This record gives sequence, structure tokens and C-alpha cells, in this order.
Amino acid sequence: MKTTALAFLIYAFFLQGCVPRNDSEQGPSDKVTIVTPIDYGHGIYYFNCTERMFATSLSAFLGNDSTIQILSITGDGTTDDGEDKGYFVIIRKLK
Repeated sequence: MKTTALAFLIYAFFLQGCVPRNDSEQGPSDKVTIVTPIDYGHGIYYFNCTERMFATSLSAFLGNDSTIQILSITGDGTTDDGEDKGYFVIIRKLK
């Protein structure tokens, strides 16, 4: 019984991260600013934005170069509560 309850709590915890916070954060919009990522070299980029702005910026970034393959995306977890203010994206160029 404890295992089932623990599994449910873990599932609920991860599920809450998948729910949009409000209607204004759903889907792409022409009003969203596109952020140019910071290039740290060796395929490591940092997008200083979250949610819709990140999705729109990443889409624009990928649209500029069809030879990019994303290897990993991770949030920076920089706020006091561990929330993300931006995302690191690791890519490689396809040959």
C-alpha cells in the first residue's frame, strides 16, 4: 500500500509541472520576444528565458540551421525555490 501511495505522489508531483500556469502561456504567439541564446562554445547554448519565450526562441534557433541536433535540454534552477530562469541546450552539428 505504501508503494502505491508513494508512486501516486511522485506521479502527481511530475504531472503538476506539465500543466500550463494560465491561458496566456499556451501556444506560440506573435507577441513573444525571440531571445538570442548565449553561445558558450562546443555546442553549449543558454537561453535566458522560460515557457513560451523559450519555446519560440528555440524554434527560431532550430529554424535557422537544419544541421542542428539537440542532445540535451536542462533548466538552470536558479531561483530560491529552484525554479528555472533559463535553459541550457546542448547541440551538435550533423554532417
